[in-house]
Amino acid sequence: MIATSAGACDALAAMADGTLTSERLVGDCLARIDAREAAIGAWAHFDAEAARAAARACDDGARGGPLAGLPVAVKDVF
Repeated sequence: MIATSAGACDALAAMADGTLTSERLVGDCLARIDAREAAIGAWAHFDAEAARAAARACDDGARGGPLAGLPVAVKDVF
């Protein structure tokens, strides 16, 4: 199963029980972005290496709250 098909609650639960890492989830999200970005054109700025580094930090114990490790994208035009 690709981790990106899980909902946020399922992903957080899997990270909590050790069956999913933030790095794996972010990697799956990056793969999905790579596969679709040419057709969608959603990103004005995207730093894949920063996302991977943040995921590794979460996996290494730098958790900062209940949503730590969960990738989030923010739309700048509402």
